[in-house]
Amino acid sequence: MDKKEIALSTGTVPPARIAELGLVTGSCVISTSILGDALAPLRNMSVGGELKQYTELLRMSTEKAIERLGEKACEKGADGVYAIQFMAPQVAGGAAEVVAVGTAYKFNDT
Repeated sequence: MDKKEIALSTGTVPPARIAELGLVTGSCVISTSILGDALAPLRNMSVGGELKQYTELLRMSTEKAIERLGEKACEKGADGVYAIQFMAPQVAGGAAEVVAVGTAYKFNDT
């Protein structure tokens, strides 16, 4: 199956008539520039508000983790992935880490 057609679901109930293929993961760590990382604490202390550079890092890391999750599912011959969970263990030191974990499945032919 083409990775662009993989079905992704955060639901915890498996779809009907499937065979589970096991866990698949995708992860990504993206870092920011030295200058951006140095200015983030200053902005946080002075005016507060959203640290847009870190928000963008998390967005990019999440998208890449999902892409890699789909690639791993395709390698197993999966039709989809369900029960996807995301973890963002740390956003510090100028890096954003996102891990995506789910259960790959293939529809039964019957």
